[in-house]
Amino acid sequence: MTGLEIEIPPMYRTYVEGQNFNTAGMKVVAKYGDGTTKEVKQKIIVTHDFEEITQEATCKEKGYIKQICKVCGLEVVKTKIAALGHNYENGVCTRCGEIEPVIRVSSEKYSVDNEHDYIKNVGLKTTVQEIKAALTTNATEVKIYKGEKELKETDTIGTNTKVYFKNSNDERILTIIVTGDTDGNGEADFCYMLAINKHRLGIKLLGEVEKLAGDINKDGDTGFWDMLIINKYRLGLTETL
Repeated sequence: MTGLEIEIPPMYRTYVEGQNFNTAGMKVVAKYGDGTTKEVKQKIIVTHDFEEITQEATCKEKGYIKQICKVCGLEVVKTKIAALGHNYENGVCTRCGEIEPVIRVSSEKYSVDNEHDYIKNVGLKTTVQEIKAALTTNATEVKIYKGEKELKETDTIGTNTKVYFKNSNDERILTIIVTGDTDGNGEADFCYMLAINKHRLGIKLLGEVEKLAGDINKDGDTGFWDMLIINKYRLGLTETL
């Protein structure tokens, strides 16, 4: 006899460290000098020759450290490594580069109403550049439109201006509400006072967005007291609303 050979590997080849080796299904043959072979029926004591393999965990897939026998193919898993999960920064995973699927928007300067998709408490004469600088988002593309026209960085924002956020997985549109600007021109002027008065008297009611823009004192109503504040602003008695 010149040697032994595993002709058919065992049925069970993957184990967790500590489990006993099961030889079921394994066929071992003896090899002879004349080229013939004969199946070995008696109990075999196998001496494994292990090689350690490490599979690093990824954001989505588990990893492991396991040993694989170069003789019979037996695999012994020594350590399981949990999937890492994504680590999003500015909307992109720092490990795998995947784009964050849901667009998120926040701001320390303005009030972002995620339930109604509003950006509120925006001041008069605010520019596109100022709005973009004050927003934190995972979107890879941010554009601001008034109607169908895309605004330039130096253009002034008005109520009902739309901010379009986009990445490879999602799109989102938020509506800007400029405090004191009910007609979308970015100013708080005499036209504002007329609109508020008509609303107050029930002659022409404001829409929801316009009412939020007109509620300067944040009392939940758009009316007489808001008109007084605007008039002081028009007359230069106060610099901001």
